[in-house]
Amino acid sequence: MKNTNNRGKIPTYSKMSIFTPIQPPPLSFPASDSTVTVQAIDTTLRLYVRSENFLEPVIPGHEIYNCPTMAFLITLPEAPTAPARRILFDAGGRKDYWNYSPLVAGRFEKGVNVKGLRCDMGIHEVLEQGGVDLEGLESVIWR
Repeated sequence: MKNTNNRGKIPTYSKMSIFTPIQPPPLSFPASDSTVTVQAIDTTLRLYVRSENFLEPVIPGHEIYNCPTMAFLITLPEAPTAPARRILFDAGGRKDYWNYSPLVAGRFEKGVNVKGLRCDMGIHEVLEQGGVDLEGLESVIWR
């Protein structure tokens, strides 16, 4: 259902006319006495991308998406018989994005999916600034 705002100039769309909610699948986790701490980290990478590559449906007027990127630091707390363990899930983008592989760098140059980007710091700089010892990372999961 299409409506107009108070000025009658900009069309707005009722959420019900665009989105049909679906029931999520049930979650089941095995029982455990262990817990982890998950910290969301702003990688400082901002992508200016085509919404259709990330969102569905694309809402009219929102065809371009300003996309921040996050990394996740997962820590298993120290135990009486073991030190704390840390892994980093997703390292964000490179500060020196021009040094990506030729395939990826070419996509940036052509603006195929990414129309623009900005990265102020590498993930190692963000972590160090936050007091994380990089030598203490057990692994990085980066796809």
